[in-house]
Amino acid sequence: MSRISFLVPLSFCLLSACGGGASDSSVTPPPPPPPPPVKINPEGLWHGAAKSSSNELAIDMLADGFGSAYAIANAANGAPAEALFMSGFSSDNFVVGNLNSSGAGYYRHQTGGFFESVGSAAMSPQSGSTQKSLQFQVTVGINGSDPRTVTLNYDSQYDKALTVENLLGKYNSKSPDNALMSLTLSNLDPNSMLISANPACVFSYSRVKPMTDSAKNIYSVAAIFSGSACAFQGAATGVAYADVGSDGGVLGLNLLLRETSGKSFFVFQGRKP
Repeated sequence: MSRISFLVPLSFCLLSACGGGASDSSVTPPPPPPPPPVKINPEGLWHGAAKSSSNELAIDMLADGFGSAYAIANAANGAPAEALFMSGFSSDNFVVGNLNSSGAGYYRHQTGGFFESVGSAAMSPQSGSTQKSLQFQVTVGINGSDPRTVTLNYDSQYDKALTVENLLGKYNSKSPDNALMSLTLSNLDPNSMLISANPACVFSYSRVKPMTDSAKNIYSVAAIFSGSACAFQGAATGVAYADVGSDGGVLGLNLLLRETSGKSFFVFQGRKP
């Protein structure tokens, strides 16, 4: 009898799966963790459109890969209209769906390629961004409460590595009212590599050199403006890039410089004669 009494509980345990076996299969698994935020690397040369409810501008932007981006927006007839400088413009801040609170400055064209600040702005990346396209909205700018939606496409000219020697020469301004109707990049003058054809607006101690550790079509620029035809006096820093033809030859040179206090901006877009 004692042997039978030992086997019965064991058989019962096997038939019932020792309790709770059937109920385990009905437990709802925890939801999967949310996907990581989509980070886009905004470094490079970009072209596209900046739209508001009132107008649309053509925009060119160069992001240096070190957190700064410089942009120029022109009207349909090519006349300069607005400029934009963004700090913290990196993959850590260019996160789709998040507000980039690192800061941006909006500038309105004043005269002769010089722009004046119209205040700060915030930038919000949009979900359409990819590694070859950027979409973001500038929430405050020249139109106040009328934001601009910026859509840009990557320009592979950024990947064409050139030396400063490739850029040497004279360039005529594409804009007829630029204070510098022509500009020469030279390595012969010990005081300034940028030589203005306008004696009333000149550079001193200007330097153009490849961006650090970069084999790209981007150059760092530093200069001091002086002269009555310059809308601001003093030091400015920024970037330059070349317009490159299908044969690899340099067709033009573009400078985007921001005065060190952040109050002014200067743009020169030139082509070789």
